[in-house]
Amino acid sequence: MLDVGAGSGAHAAAFAALGYRVVAVEPSAGMRAEAARLFPDADLEWVDDRLPGLNSLRARGERFGFILVNAVWMHVPPADRDAACAALADLAAPGAVLSVALRQGPAPAGRAMHDCDPDTVADEFTRHGFQEIDRSVHDGGAAGPGATFVRLNLRRAMVDTPPTRRQP
Repeated sequence: MLDVGAGSGAHAAAFAALGYRVVAVEPSAGMRAEAARLFPDADLEWVDDRLPGLNSLRARGERFGFILVNAVWMHVPPADRDAACAALADLAAPGAVLSVALRQGPAPAGRAMHDCDPDTVADEFTRHGFQEIDRSVHDGGAAGPGATFVRLNLRRAMVDTPPTRRQP
């Protein structure tokens, strides 16, 4: 499985503890160091890469059956989202599940975040060969007052077909 924007590694470490082979992508050296401190025995691979391109990871030619993008999409500028969807589609094996948590509500002070309309995001991924299979809303917890998360679960087509792109 692939955890994109793995942060301090809590989700990646939990999946690794369940026996999954986990590749955790995190562009922040500080977050990767914190993950090593918090989960020193976690059997997972850390990769320094970032959306929208995930270029070093894609260069490996690997594909994944499950991709987690948890509370990351609001940091991807709207102009970069088509490229980010394409990169994730390249990394998804046929039939893979992609789970994306979209932060809703006010941004914390001093943090740049972009709006993530769930319908728009689902449409963006549909154009890249994914189909929405589930949607749920969750309390924002420690994300701050007024914050919630919408989780989109999408499945990549079972066969490799060129993604449908919107005509200009």
